[in-house]
Amino acid sequence: MFLHIGGDHVVSMDEVIFIIDASLENSSPATKELIKAEKDKKKVVDLTDRNPKAYVITESQIFYSPISSGTLHKRGSLGKNLIKAGMGQQ
Repeated sequence: MFLHIGGDHVVSMDEVIFIIDASLENSSPATKELIKAEKDKKKVVDLTDRNPKAYVITESQIFYSPISSGTLHKRGSLGKNLIKAGMGQQ
């Protein structure tokens, strides 16, 4: 399954580690440190034209998404629910 994270970008659900609300960057020193470290390694992809609403953390990169973390979680859950309902597997 794939997750549309903004613009024309999709990521494999298998690669997604976390989806974090962007407002947590300022409230959590650990999140702020992680984002800074990945920026320094040039492993951040900004898909927004303004402030990000969510960070999608994958095995290889962090994506700044213009889509809210709640919407991204729902999209990710939808794919899992389709599989559970038999739409994707027998």
